[in-house]
Amino acid sequence: MLIPQYSVTDIYGTNRFIDFAFLSRLDKYAFEIDGEVWHAPDGAMVNSQIYRDQLLRQNSLVYQGWKVYRWTDIQLSTERERIQEQLLLFLEREIVQGTLDGFLPKQEVGEISLREHQMDALKQLEELRNRGKTIALLTHATGTGKTHVAISHAHYLGFRTLYLAHRKTLVTQTQERFSELWSDATSAIYQKKKSKPDSHIVLSTIQAIADSLNQFDEREFGYIIIDESHHAAAETYRKVISYFSLD
Repeated sequence: MLIPQYSVTDIYGTNRFIDFAFLSRLDKYAFEIDGEVWHAPDGAMVNSQIYRDQLLRQNSLVYQGWKVYRWTDIQLSTERERIQEQLLLFLEREIVQGTLDGFLPKQEVGEISLREHQMDALKQLEELRNRGKTIALLTHATGTGKTHVAISHAHYLGFRTLYLAHRKTLVTQTQERFSELWSDATSAIYQKKKSKPDSHIVLSTIQAIADSLNQFDEREFGYIIIDESHHAAAETYRKVISYFSLD
């Protein structure tokens, strides 16, 4: 349950309030929303005494076992998607354990529209493909829908698709995105030392598939998506990329 203005005491017994507290069976989280005018260390409204008091408050929460995450009010209005992405990362343990199942809103599958910059990216991907290029790098900023674009392009082409990421939670979350955006295709998560899936979409951590490449034919997939591609230069990723042959 998310509780606004949750009462706590600091290490000296002074009463304090957390902007939004989230208590689960796994952990306790303090979400703080700071007004940039009132809380910025170099702001006109914050003197050294107030700033030190803010530090004491935060240090007390950390000492008492709270996971403390802070944003500004301006960030909430201008960087909503980035903050949502950060929350998915910060709460990934809760998501994996299913403690948020009754807390997060359920979504109905429906038509999902691409934004203008995503449509432009799709056009560029297709232009590269028509020129015989088999590798493309999407470099949009965090939270701008790169995975959406990649899945949409894979769907458009219809090839058997392999999705790779370095974190299990990202693999699980992206399987849900495939279900939303490519609902008529079967998908499965590959697990190390298990038989390879015969689904049209295979999702895997890079570690699992790198250790089991002999289970796969080099032309098994017609489309490969590598999430968080800044990892692609790592030796494990290079091993997998060089193994598969894409037309």
